[in-house]
Amino acid sequence: MSVSLSSVRFVASRGGSSASLQAVSALQTWPSHWSFHRALSFSPRQMNRVCFGLCVGLAGMTLADVAWMMADLWPLFGLTMALLIWATMAWSRHAADCDVIALRPDLLRVERHRGGQVERTEFNPRWVRIEPTHDDRSLICLSGGGKRVSVGAFVQRAQRRRLADEIRWALRQVSR
Repeated sequence: MSVSLSSVRFVASRGGSSASLQAVSALQTWPSHWSFHRALSFSPRQMNRVCFGLCVGLAGMTLADVAWMMADLWPLFGLTMALLIWATMAWSRHAADCDVIALRPDLLRVERHRGGQVERTEFNPRWVRIEPTHDDRSLICLSGGGKRVSVGAFVQRAQRRRLADEIRWALRQVSR
């Protein structure tokens, strides 16, 4: 059964790790799916290029301006480079974070991708409760069968109510 949803689709526009992309693309074959990714100013590849450029630039300035003091500055330079590389690696690991909700008549699956780890929760679509109510702009909580998961961290606060309504509508269509 194919479910036609509203004109605003919450579908992925940015990439991530290959394992994450394979999982997301597999869920996109389901009749209904929503995918929300972290909004980034830079792609991980662009951020790595910026980091590499900073490292080369700092090394060049250190060697050109103060070559006679190298023995005193190398520990500070090494610490600066290590911190810059560590920060870039941490940023890149979380650049592919996303939430994926996929629905078919017998199963509602929620996958949360965080720092290379995947947390998968499955619900019976007939017993799922979606919170918050229409007045609240907090994260969207899906609960049922003793399980609870929050999604919508990568969706603008103003759009969360619309997303919750869209998921409720799709669940009603499936339960018919």
